[in-house]
Amino acid sequence: MKRRGHNTIFASSGGVLAEEIKKEFRHIDIPTLAVNKRDLISTIKNIIKIRKILREENIDIIHGHNAAAAFTAYLASKTINRKVAITHSVRGMEIRKGYQWRNFIYRLYPATFFAVSDFTRQMLIKAGVKENRIINTYNGVDIGKFDVSKWNKNAFRDEIGVSKDTVLVGTVGRVNYNKGQEVLIKAIPHILKKTSNFKVVIVGDGEKLEACKTLAKDLGVEEFVHFTGFRRDIPNIQAALDIYTLASVKGEMFPNSILEAMAMGNPWVASNLSGIPEISENGRNGFLSEPNNCEDLADKLSKLIMNESLRKEMGENCIKTIYEKYTIEKVCDAIEYGYLSALEQ
Repeated sequence: MKRRGHNTIFASSGGVLAEEIKKEFRHIDIPTLAVNKRDLISTIKNIIKIRKILREENIDIIHGHNAAAAFTAYLASKTINRKVAITHSVRGMEIRKGYQWRNFIYRLYPATFFAVSDFTRQMLIKAGVKENRIINTYNGVDIGKFDVSKWNKNAFRDEIGVSKDTVLVGTVGRVNYNKGQEVLIKAIPHILKKTSNFKVVIVGDGEKLEACKTLAKDLGVEEFVHFTGFRRDIPNIQAALDIYTLASVKGEMFPNSILEAMAMGNPWVASNLSGIPEISENGRNGFLSEPNNCEDLADKLSKLIMNESLRKEMGENCIKTIYEKYTIEKVCDAIEYGYLSALEQ
């Protein structure tokens, strides 16, 4: 959007990426926007702070990235003497049975919603959002960054001691209760029944990292799995992989990490959740496994590990799909259209 001439200002409670954002954009800190600050007093403070930003910066469009922030910004917009368009990228909704009443919040403010998958679109409609307020934007990849030809495939392999002939399987994400890294580790003994020519690399930090390391040790598969901790050089790591995997047990909508892997020509195996089947295209780009089923995950991964020609064929399909549907330029086109629609409405 900046390259397209739009003036963009960020406001957030901070976090890992805030310092990176500040290198290129103006960023306004609002600590009370944090998840653990969601109470009446903090909400009032947020409304006052956002109201000040809207007035002083002459904001035309608010782009929210979670329901609480978008709704708070909407309330702030009602306190100034002009109209401000509200847009909201929906990357996650409550899908647990018995909790979907929480999605009622999407009916409380007149936003234009950017759905990251058709699954998300259907969830919004189910929650009561009018179809004419929903635009499918998907997620996108900066192919200037995720271009395998620009990276040394062996650099990361050399760093972690993996030969070029070994099939490297990787997963990227916070090591928590959602991403299923423990399912991947439990799949390793099942893969070893068919082949031992592979290594698994788990990239990320989180509350379950030590538990996953202990699990690998208890299962006797330590030599087949490498933990990197938190890393920023994801394109460098993706370039070194042969296969990507995401064994999430919940919480996914349309994962960027799969798209980034595809841009690098990496076929993948991921859980059959939410919008992930849309990326698979019936197995053309990646295989789907049943969530929390280590044997099914192992079976799908084994097929790719043991078949180089299949990996190459699917990898070529992945790159083609990215260029056809999921570049950052195509996403920005859709979002820009959404901004115009929101202003009109």
